[in-house]
Amino acid sequence: MPSTADVPRRPGRPAVGVRIPVRLPAELLDDIDRRARVLGRSRAALIRSLLAEALGQGDEPKDGVDRSQIRRRLALSPRERVDHMNAVATQHERIRGTARRPAR
Repeated sequence: MPSTADVPRRPGRPAVGVRIPVRLPAELLDDIDRRARVLGRSRAALIRSLLAEALGQGDEPKDGVDRSQIRRRLALSPRERVDHMNAVATQHERIRGTARRPAR
């Protein structure tokens, strides 16, 4: 079997995978293009990463968003979310020194 150094390289981009035709609504494609521009990525690369993420197979994107925290918050019930927000607000008030002191 010849090594990769012995095989002449074909021009163009290296193959990433199997090409598949997919039809998308224009609005969805606009959203994908907008996000790809913001992230500085190609449309195809963004779609691949979104699909891999949706299937639980991809690495976390390098966009600075803490998705693990989002998943933890979404796992909470509405009551637990409200309780958490109240606890965080109370903690912020204590840090800033604006917490109400109990009446004497």
